[in-house]
Amino acid sequence: MAGRESTGAAKEAFDRLDGTQWEGAYRLIRRANATSGRNSLTANVSLSAGLLLEGAGGDGEVRARCGALLRVAAAGTLVALLAAACATPAPPRDPRVRPVENLAERLVFQGFSVLPPQGRGWLMIPAGVEDPRRGRTVVSLGKSLRERRSARPEELHTAGARVLVLDVQDTRFDSPEAYLRFVEDEAKRGLAGRRFRQIETRYAIEPEGPAPLCVRYETVVEDSQVPGFPGAVFVLAARGLRCVHPHWPRYLVDVSYSQRMHRGQPLVPLEPEGEPFLRSLRFTADQPSL
Repeated sequence: MAGRESTGAAKEAFDRLDGTQWEGAYRLIRRANATSGRNSLTANVSLSAGLLLEGAGGDGEVRARCGALLRVAAAGTLVALLAAACATPAPPRDPRVRPVENLAERLVFQGFSVLPPQGRGWLMIPAGVEDPRRGRTVVSLGKSLRERRSARPEELHTAGARVLVLDVQDTRFDSPEAYLRFVEDEAKRGLAGRRFRQIETRYAIEPEGPAPLCVRYETVVEDSQVPGFPGAVFVLAARGLRCVHPHWPRYLVDVSYSQRMHRGQPLVPLEPEGEPFLRSLRFTADQPSL
């Protein structure tokens, strides 16, 4: 019980580690020590410092956060323990996650290419394991839309972008209207189940797309099963473009950008970064790969 209480207090302290609440965070760490006993002092401080480092965006921020916490710590053992914990290198990041450094450099894949979203702070993120029947994400990008990282669901606000390739095999479309109906039906099947609740959707034929058959869409759904946040309801707002590959009609290419935030929080204007991403889609004669 004591270990769980100290862990909870340390996590609460991490949530409060912004520029004005270092002293309050330190008091929470001291409270955890008093609750669980002097013998767990090292564990509590190490846990708190570990959470502190996890939230930092780079070496400079690690040093700044550690220095600020040390400045409000009492003299003696706690200072030494915190200094030792802060001297420990931050846990390595996934090497596959890397920042987008050149917004003018196209992301090239078999059969098509795109520009990254046209804004600062985007990261290339490895795609997870997917159901091949629903396509394959060939590139996924994301970033936080808040300056301060937090574990509280009401303070989370993230942006995402991705490119998806789908294989419809022998399905063909004899008109733009037939393709539009197909995209709408596929979207309805994708939202079936208890996780998502549809708020609004719009689908329209895109006559000026990069291929003869393209559909533009906008969706807003509530997501009640975001991993790691049981009971919290998030809103996912997405805009995208789904086209039939002009040289390989069994393949559909979907480009989209989105933002996710806790229900009740306002959207931010993401169009200046996301719309150039959608408009940048270009096709080549190469066969896409799944």
